[in-house]
Amino acid sequence: MPPKASVFSIFDAYSEERLGSERYEQVIEMARFADTHGYDTFWVAEHHFQLTGTLPSPPVFLAALARETSRIRMGPLVSVLPLHNPVELAEQYALVDRLSEGRLEIGVGSGNTPVDFQGFGVDMARRTELFDAAFVLFLKALKGEAIDAPNSPTGSVKLNVRPIQLPHPPLWVAAGRLESVRHVGAIGLNLALIPYATVDSIDELRDMIKEYLDALTSVKNYRVAAVFHVYIGKKERGLKALRRYIEGRKSARSVLYSSKVSRSSKAAEPEKLVENGLALIGQHEEVRKQLLRIRSTGVTDICGLFDFGGIPTDKVLSSMREFVSIIGSL
Repeated sequence: MPPKASVFSIFDAYSEERLGSERYEQVIEMARFADTHGYDTFWVAEHHFQLTGTLPSPPVFLAALARETSRIRMGPLVSVLPLHNPVELAEQYALVDRLSEGRLEIGVGSGNTPVDFQGFGVDMARRTELFDAAFVLFLKALKGEAIDAPNSPTGSVKLNVRPIQLPHPPLWVAAGRLESVRHVGAIGLNLALIPYATVDSIDELRDMIKEYLDALTSVKNYRVAAVFHVYIGKKERGLKALRRYIEGRKSARSVLYSSKVSRSSKAAEPEKLVENGLALIGQHEEVRKQLLRIRSTGVTDICGLFDFGGIPTDKVLSSMREFVSIIGSL
């Protein structure tokens, strides 16, 4: 069976001029297209106070997508738990699952961009500790269990809006290090990866997924999503857009990408990412060959990041059309 084709948008604006409502309309148009062209899931990223990521509230946007689509699943990749009240967040996503008639997927993570934390006065050095504590409460609330509320008459509360998918929508955890990957496997949740920012080759990606599979308590229904920039067309145009995107991630000081640059600056360059199969840019047959390599790693969901670096909507939709066709033929 071929991997699932999904879409991932970080809402990259890359310039002040592209911060208007038309940028959000572009992503909505992408979601409508994905909904009618066989894509499995439409993922969106949460970021704050930066041009590279301009979606501060995934639940708000996903609620809009729920009314614009009818089939495709949708979710955050990721919701940055350390920045939120986890019970309130569980309420919001339970409502999105209701509005989408049970089409919600939930990706969570600890965050990797300093400005996201700085803007809210949250200590990024504590993000793992904060994530672990928030995740326990988030999951408990989603499952309809009692949450301690000492000031309430009964001493506890429960969500009054539950998701359609019980006990909760499918959960994914983003990981960038081997120890994190093993932990996700050990607790039996789906894994989300961003290879361009965390590994240097397809072989390294394969090794990371093997670590996850070895740690899994059950391999029956595991899923691994991996995000790749995709542009099917003239390589020069795609590389130019990818360079713009990467410069934005550098300016945002993404912890994952900065760590990769410090290890091997050449491996983090656009041309090398394409050469190493970590960005899918080129003509149809070139991209197909790279997808065959990715399929061999154990990835079950290949997420295309199409709208990066200012690529026009018509070119984005053209790449989306070809990409899902190639995935279906693998």
